Amino acid sequence: MQTFHQTEFETSALSFPVKELIPHIQDIREKYTLDGAAGMEPHFTAHFPFVTSSDELSRYRQTIQQICRSIPPFTIRIRKIDRFPNGVIYLKPESDLDTDAVMKDCAHAHPDYPPYHGTIPIEDLHSHITLATIYEHDQRNAVFAEIERRLHAVFPISAKISTLNMYVKNSGRWYFYESFPIGI
Repeated sequence: MQTFHQTEFETSALSFPVKELIPHIQDIREKYTLDGAAGMEPHFTAHFPFVTSSDELSRYRQTIQQICRSIPPFTIRIRKIDRFPNGVIYLKPESDLDTDAVMKDCAHAHPDYPPYHGTIPIEDLHSHITLATIYEHDQRNAVFAEIERRLHAVFPISAKISTLNMYVKNSGRWYFYESFPIGI
C-alpha cells in the first residue's frame, strides 16, 4: 500500500490493519468491495469517515493517541465468516479485547464525524473485516458459499494487532497516511 503525503484528501479512516489476511482475502476484497478495489488492505475499522486534511488531524491527534494508549496490543482470531442483512459478508475478529467497544469509543470521541455517515447508530456498531458487499439478493448465497469454501481450509487465522492506522482516500484510491502504536 502506498503512502500519501498531501495535506488535503477526500476522507480518511482509522483502522486496525490485519496484514496476515492479505494472502487469503485481498483478491476477494478487490473483486467484491469498493475499498479493496481502491487499494485498501484487509482491516477492521475503528472509525470512518474521518478528517479530510492534515490540519483537522492535528486537532484530533491527541485524542487518537489517548485512545491508542488505552488499548493494549492484542491478538485476534478468525474462525468463520458471517453476513449482515444488507449484503455485507465479513469476518468477525474474536479477541480478549472488546473491539466493538473500541469502535464505540472512537465514535464518541469524534462526534463531528458520525460513523458510516450516521447510517449506523453507535450502539449498533460491530467490528468486522469486510470480504464482500453483494447488492444483488440472488447472488448473496452463492458468493457466501464460494468464500466460505475457500476460507474454511485456512481457518483459524490469528493476527497480532499493534497499531491503529490512518488511511486517506484521494482520487478514488486509499493510501496509508499515519500509524499510531497501541498500548504506548
